[in-house]
Amino acid sequence: MLREAGLTVFAEVARRVIVRERDRRPHVLPWNDRRHFDRLIIEEMIKDYQAATCNSVNFFDRALPELIGWARFAGIEEGAYAPVVKEHPYEKSVFFLTPDAKTYVQNDDRPYSFEESMTIATRLREGYVDFGYQIVEVDFDEPRRMAASILRRAQDLVRAE
Repeated sequence: MLREAGLTVFAEVARRVIVRERDRRPHVLPWNDRRHFDRLIIEEMIKDYQAATCNSVNFFDRALPELIGWARFAGIEEGAYAPVVKEHPYEKSVFFLTPDAKTYVQNDDRPYSFEESMTIATRLREGYVDFGYQIVEVDFDEPRRMAASILRRAQDLVRAE
């Protein structure tokens, strides 16, 4: 929907890597080897970051600060991720959708229970906040309404700068 409005949108890298590697190399999936998976997505996330257009609005479906939250969830050392997060700053406002119990689907690409997904969301939120980002909660709704809400709020943020 945001893309239809003429904005630059970068799709979720982690999902792209999961789909690509699921059958080829399942050992690199995040629930099997978090560190290996992170190396794969960092490379692609940096490519997307570098492809973003300066002086225009870019939307990223997931961003590098989430590495901190995932490390916390997985119980691995997050310090190795801090430099890459600091070297690639995004706008300080982050639109965040908390998992919704009515629509959450656990599947092969998302093997976490709803309860785990809520814990993950908390860790991801913390990762952003700890690196100076402001969380803008997006209420779950029909996709077109959510996109319209995000657009309005993004315009308000741009005007406020």
